[in-house]
Formats: sequence, structure tokens, C-alpha cells
Amino acid sequence: MLVSDWMTRQTITIEESEMIPRAIELMKEHKIRRLPAVRADELVGIITDRDMREYMPSKATDLEAHELRYLIDKTPVSSVMCRNVLTISPETPLEQAAAIMRREKIGGMPVMEYGKLVAVITESDIFEALVELLGADEPGGRITLELGASAGALNDILNLIKEVSPKVTCALTYTKEELPTSRNLVLKLRVSLDEYEALVVRLEDQGLTVTDARFTGN
Repeated sequence: MLVSDWMTRQTITIEESEMIPRAIELMKEHKIRRLPAVRADELVGIITDRDMREYMPSKATDLEAHELRYLIDKTPVSSVMCRNVLTISPETPLEQAAAIMRREKIGGMPVMEYGKLVAVITESDIFEALVELLGADEPGGRITLELGASAGALNDILNLIKEVSPKVTCALTYTKEELPTSRNLVLKLRVSLDEYEALVVRLEDQGLTVTDARFTGN
């Protein structure tokens, strides 16, 4: 999956010369937490609800309510926005985008193509992709196995599954920190309860370790 498959294409932007109240209004209206700031359609920064929360208390010390309101009304987005904006390409793998967000501790990034802002990718988009990838909303079986370090183990297990004939909707592997050379396999299967139970028994009969198994019906 690529960023282009999940990014939010209807990008709401704000001119850097606009005042803070307009940014707040746009965020509330569109239920978003970040706004790319532009100058003549060119990306020059990004402003988030967190930026505004951190800026205002530092500027509002000992101010009266009317003075604070005046300050907010006269503060342009350019005074609050982050100018060093991390951007990403639509062709970037989604997992790479997620890794960047985690490393930089940010909740989203503008997506640039040919020097133009075309979309935004956010943590919510990535959560949505994860739900889709894992088939979280689909009924069926979910089985987790110890895959070990063998390169052919995954192929052997998938061949075994074919004999029971369930439909595999998702297959992914992961490692644990304490066992970096050993992998675990998570399978999501569109199966009946009888097929699911027969498969679990078959896997265990083959000496495989099933660490988790659960079924969600219609």
C-alpha cells in the first residue's frame, strides 16, 4: 500500500497572512487538527491545534480576557506555524510514512507531487489502512502461529491451509523484541465456524504452535 491509496485528497489550506481565529474556524468546521499554510498556493508551513495551544499561553501571561482576545485576533498564522515542514510523496510506501510519523512524533504530513501540495496523510488515515489490512470489520477466523526462523515455513503453512479451503484475507508476520530471529504469523480467514475449528485442529496436529485463535461470526 502506498500513501496515494490512503491520503486525504480534499486538502484544506490557509494563507499564512490569515489570523489565528480563521485557522481555529477552519479546524472546527472540517474537524481537522492541522492546516497546511500557503503563500500564493505554495506550501510555506503547517499549523496545528497544538501549535496554537502552546503559543497562546506563552504570550498571554498576565493579560486580561479582552487583551487576550485582541492578541489572538491580531496574530497571523505565520507567527505560529512550523516552517520546517516534513513532506512525503504519494508513491511512498504507507509503512514508511508511519515510521516517519512515529520517529518525528507528528500526527500527519503534507503530500507533495511535482512541487505541489496534493493531499495530507494523517495518523487517522494510517489507522484506517491498518483496519482494512487486518480485515478488522470482517467476520471469520483469526489465527496467530509461531512461524520460527525457517524461510519455507510460511509456504508450508499456506499450502496446509489450502487443503481446508478457507479464503485467506490477510497474512502478515512480525517479530518480538526478545526473539528477533523468530517470526509470528497472523492469518485472517473468511471461513465458517466448522472450517475454522477444523483448521485449528489441523495446524496443531502438524506440530505448529497456535498462540491465539478466535472466531467472529456474522
